[in-house]
Amino acid sequence: MPNTDWSSLSDAQLLRYAEYHLRAEFTSYGFDASLPQAVEIGGRRFELGIQVLRSFKPVSFPKADLAVLAVFMDGKPAMLYLLPSDAPLFSKAKDRLELKLEKGNLHLLANYGFDFTVRRVAKRAASGRKA
Repeated sequence: MPNTDWSSLSDAQLLRYAEYHLRAEFTSYGFDASLPQAVEIGGRRFELGIQVLRSFKPVSFPKADLAVLAVFMDGKPAMLYLLPSDAPLFSKAKDRLELKLEKGNLHLLANYGFDFTVRRVAKRAASGRKA
């Protein structure tokens, strides 16, 4: 069981942990993850934007096919969310995707849990559709 005292880690350490965790998750599905930039799913390359969150605040991602949000709350395992760039939760800026999270709306991420979304993206990629 990993340490869940996330507040003892620096932002750089959390990002590194998120990238390792994400690579392991993608690999468990048989996908080639050349993190932090991209992952190949169903023969299609998806650009990734990765952010970590340890407190509720707006999060900004570079424009990418898929946004990965790693949420770290002390005492709980890291939670990974995978959001297609066209997810309705995003407000779109010129070259960024903006996500405003507050304690009361974290439930909005429920439809974007990593396991659920990666399967959906793989199915769409296999059929030639966008993420």
